Amino acid sequence: MSNPDYLWEEEIKVRYVETDQMGVVHHSYVPIYFEAARSELFKNFVKSYAAIERRGVFAPIIAYTVEIISPAFYEDLLVVRVKPMDYTGVRLTLSYQLIRKKTEEVLATGFTTNVFVDEERKPINIRSKFPEIYKLIMDVFKNMGEEIESEEE
Repeated sequence: MSNPDYLWEEEIKVRYVETDQMGVVHHSYVPIYFEAARSELFKNFVKSYAAIERRGVFAPIIAYTVEIISPAFYEDLLVVRVKPMDYTGVRLTLSYQLIRKKTEEVLATGFTTNVFVDEERKPINIRSKFPEIYKLIMDVFKNMGEEIESEEE
């Protein structure tokens, strides 16, 4: 990990299909890059999304932002940095930086908020319903030195 302020870094090489005629990454791919990094973070620190979903827990995105600062180009090697921001047991908010690896230039920033829901798409507090998953996520925050207080449902 080259930046200790972030919990996870995921490398992505820009493919031709992700660019426009000028070789610039289309803005619609930035949230996809964030998703790729978030999925790998979960797989490495918690469980894969598939394993969590088999338990009947889903985590749809309810909000996200993306601010494009500078363009990425075809064949750039990018790094998505992920940092936890807030976790209540019902919602999880992560922040992101998209950087060009070669120059460390920040190309985009953003955040996502996921809400934990059951199979009927009703919000659930995983602290009470799935304490082992809750603990794994809390441990990730503690590793970052964050003091996160979870809300009671």
